[in-house]
Amino acid sequence: MPYRVRMRIGAWVGVGLLVVALAGCAPEDPRVQPPPTPTVEPLFASDEEALAAAEEAYAAYLAMSDEITGDGGANPDRIVPFVTSDRLAEELDGFKVFSDNGLHTVGRTLFEPLGLQRTDLVEVVFYACWDASAIQLLDVHSQDATPSNRPDRLKMEVVLEAIDGGLVLESADPWSDPSC
Repeated sequence: MPYRVRMRIGAWVGVGLLVVALAGCAPEDPRVQPPPTPTVEPLFASDEEALAAAEEAYAAYLAMSDEITGDGGANPDRIVPFVTSDRLAEELDGFKVFSDNGLHTVGRTLFEPLGLQRTDLVEVVFYACWDASAIQLLDVHSQDATPSNRPDRLKMEVVLEAIDGGLVLESADPWSDPSC
């Protein structure tokens, strides 16, 4: 083999060895480490604990709602700590009916829990028998204005949302079988 050919082959082999050597010195592609999976604690340790907390939150909501309607819808912002921001407008509209029409209530709304539907990381949903049989609607002259066709008891699906470590009312709607 002529000297020139050997030199070219040698040069290419040298370049090849240099590339291989440099590749060995190059830093490896950094291994992308996925972020650690966050550990999310459930809202409650058990279904019983979730239902008890939901019952307590709903009872507090009903008590404040009764207080506001008992005062004829005055100072309706007292309901704010008991409802979600999405629910607030509906609540305020309802209290406005009382203040605009000179209505107020006497008595207390009751409920009987019927069981937990579900709980997850942000909500507790349960069924309850809502009972307004002890609530009387009075007009500006304190005369009975309770509608004769008002249902006194309804089966409700109550949804409470976890906000700032507590539960607040998101919705309370008649269940598919509303009688209880």
